[in-house]
Amino acid sequence: MNVKSLYEDQKQNDPLRAAISSPHDKQLQILTDFSHFADKLKGFQGKRIKKLTVDTATAIHHTCLGVVEMTRSLLHENQFVLLGKFTTDPLEKAFGKLTQGTGECSPGSYGRDCEGTCSEHCAGDANLCHYVDGTCDQGCDAGYLMPLCKERRRRRRKRRRRRGRRRRRRRRRRRRRRRRRRRRRRKKKKKKKKKKKKKKKEDEEEEEEEEEDLMVEEEEQQQQDEETMQKNAVSIPISVHFPLRRT
Repeated sequence: MNVKSLYEDQKQNDPLRAAISSPHDKQLQILTDFSHFADKLKGFQGKRIKKLTVDTATAIHHTCLGVVEMTRSLLHENQFVLLGKFTTDPLEKAFGKLTQGTGECSPGSYGRDCEGTCSEHCAGDANLCHYVDGTCDQGCDAGYLMPLCKERRRRRRKRRRRRGRRRRRRRRRRRRRRRRRRRRRRKKKKKKKKKKKKKKKEDEEEEEEEEEDLMVEEEEQQQQDEETMQKNAVSIPISVHFPLRRT
């Protein structure tokens, strides 16, 4: 049913998607069989298990048979028929235009009790609009906004001013962010320098303490060596000979 192009069967590699070109086509036979199958599935009240209601079954039956008969009648004048083109959109569009002119509201008015009036800036000679919400069917004149065509478009100067303001705001924000980043970096550098100075001071103090400890240890070692030398020293007798004087 949903075939809208002539060569769709070749694209999809499906023979059932081909355009109908003869009144005895297989697709029409499938539609007739489906209509009879839906007619058999009718179910009355109390017996609707695996069955359709009378209204839906009759609607499917009549639509399928109507499509088959319509295609067969069209094939007398045309070479092929595309079932995907059978839609109600053009009918609804034409019916809307008719109701707009011949409905409750007269042309040029819309809304409840026809209180609203169509805009003068609707495109077209008659300035017609939809009878329900007042939207212009053919669009707006130059310089006005949809859907009601009552608001005028703002000039480019205001847009340019707004764009300039936005750019300035963005630049200010970027400058603020850069300043914050610089301040953070400076603070980090100062903290690092302070940490390095503290480490240097601590290292120097530790070195001085170690040197003092070594000096004390060396002095103690010297004292101990002197004491041991004094204890182990041997007393050697010294004999002194004085020369005799001659008388």
